[in-house]
Amino acid sequence: TIILSCHLPVPANASIPSTLFIIPSRSGAFAVESGVTITMASPRQIPFSVSWQIFEGASTAPVSFTTSGDIRPEWWGAGVSTSAINNTTYINRAIDSQPANSYTTTLWFSYNTYQHDNSILTNSRNICLRGAGENSTTLELTTIASGRHGFKTTGTTQFQCARDLMFATTTPLTTDSDMDAMRMDADGDAPGLTADAEQVAINVKCIGYNICVYGDGDSGFLLRTQVIDNVYVSVGGSGSTSAVNEGVVCQRITYCYGNQLYVVGNDLADHGLYALTPTNLYYTGAYITGTLNEAAKLVPTSGVASLTDPRRWTFTNYTLVDNGGSILVAADQDYLLEKVDLSGGVIDIDGGSGSSNAAIMISFINTGQIRNLDLHGITAKNLQKSFINFSGGHTGQVNFINATDLAITNWSVASASTYSIFSVNPGTGTLGTLIYSGTFNGASNGRSIWVPGGRDEFDFVQALAVTESNTSVPEGHPLTSRMGTSTATLKLAGNLNCQTFNASGAITGANTTETDLATYTMPAGAMDSSVSGVSNTSGVHVYAWGTTAANANNKTIRLKFDGTTLKSNTVTAAPNGLDWLIDLHLHRYDSTNQTGIVKMWVSTTDQGTNVLSPTSTLANAIIIKVTGQNGTASSGDISLRGFCV
Repeated sequence: TIILSCHLPVPANASIPSTLFIIPSRSGAFAVESGVTITMASPRQIPFSVSWQIFEGASTAPVSFTTSGDIRPEWWGAGVSTSAINNTTYINRAIDSQPANSYTTTLWFSYNTYQHDNSILTNSRNICLRGAGENSTTLELTTIASGRHGFKTTGTTQFQCARDLMFATTTPLTTDSDMDAMRMDADGDAPGLTADAEQVAINVKCIGYNICVYGDGDSGFLLRTQVIDNVYVSVGGSGSTSAVNEGVVCQRITYCYGNQLYVVGNDLADHGLYALTPTNLYYTGAYITGTLNEAAKLVPTSGVASLTDPRRWTFTNYTLVDNGGSILVAADQDYLLEKVDLSGGVIDIDGGSGSSNAAIMISFINTGQIRNLDLHGITAKNLQKSFINFSGGHTGQVNFINATDLAITNWSVASASTYSIFSVNPGTGTLGTLIYSGTFNGASNGRSIWVPGGRDEFDFVQALAVTESNTSVPEGHPLTSRMGTSTATLKLAGNLNCQTFNASGAITGANTTETDLATYTMPAGAMDSSVSGVSNTSGVHVYAWGTTAANANNKTIRLKFDGTTLKSNTVTAAPNGLDWLIDLHLHRYDSTNQTGIVKMWVSTTDQGTNVLSPTSTLANAIIIKVTGQNGTASSGDISLRGFCV
């Protein structure tokens, strides 16, 4: 062990053996002359507690370590009082002191703000920049010149990491310069990147940059993993909708993981998360606000159909507030995407980005296919346009959609009574099965749950528990089922109301007044306009039966629909101790017209068969009832035993 207590000149290359441990004093340093390098076995030969400059002089590479270890930028002269140009030089010298392609180097920064005027480069080193703790260390870029980054991968680097620090620009960018806080680009800056590279950002903040973390594995997917954990981003830029300003870019990477990503777009960012053809994407707990376009954009590489099919894209439990759009998912080109999970999110104040006219846009064109799309448990409110749009073409497919447990409030804000929850434009694409449930409150703006004809664009639609309120075009949400083994469906139905009586039950009194014997009120809109792709099939089947007293009095039995008598015993006016039956089938023709047939028998006597054309307004509640009227004031002349709808 030696104590270094002076500015020791080093005029020629020197090697310090691994057995020597150096303790610099505050006044001790190596003064390394130009062109000279000290070779040391390991940074561990210097106490980590040393936090001042110990390598000085004209040398551009004053020290080279043969094995990696923890280092401090202050050893080369970087620090809070050092100029930006010198900090850039000294920090890069610190990195370059480490052996190439080693995974054990961490460059530790103190509780300070380190200004720099150009990119900090990995230069074939696998290195992690680490601050002194959350909100304690800042790397501040002092220029807005194009192509300057906070921390950029170059050479054959396989591991880029930042932890517990902030990347910031002196002033937020007002142009769309290509400036990223962290950049690992196998398609550009790091063409020497080989397979299985990793990019990690943990407890990182990015203020003012165009992009916080940018990773691109090129067509060979050279980036195996990108990890984003507890990252905060405040984006800079011009505010152009065609600019490249994002929170995080995950591009052609085998596995992208994100947890607690918080992006403030400042109405300058295009997207909070831009994921271009990741094989696997798993993001949870994101908060994104103030983007010009979709908060999260998950899309494949355009025009490169030979790339490996993605497996699963998961973007869940997010909160997206006041964005131009919320989520775009595309399965175009020739990709097969096994699963897309967008469940458990919250969307508030969405602008309905672009031509999609919806908060969530699902695109499936060419031969692109999404086998399973999970939307369950999403809460959304204050949407300028629709909640979700399905847009397809060619032979694209979405096979199964789970849209259950939704809570959607106040959509179509931009143009009241225009947009629906589900907007469908599949073109020549194919939509399979969709199940949906939840609460849908249009407030004062929402038109309907389904765009006209949208339900029929799916191979099969199953409504579960649905509560719809305050929509300008309300509709029914029937349970449906396949008809046998066919692809056709039918609406499941049954008795809406059935009342049965004994001999002393529903009877006429000792008067000649028409008496209601049984009544059912059909709710407004119950006879809906379309099911299973065929318009105006809804209808009711009503049947009633009973008996009459054994006397010769006149007895009139009537079946009424919305106040209109559809059938009575016109042939046997005075049934004497006879049983009777009425049978009605009535179907919707349009919103104010119906068509049907009714029959009645008194014992074996046919009271006639009548084709009907009522004109009731089906948007109103409809009363269906059976009445009895005695010709003589005799109690019990007419007895109703059963009435079913």
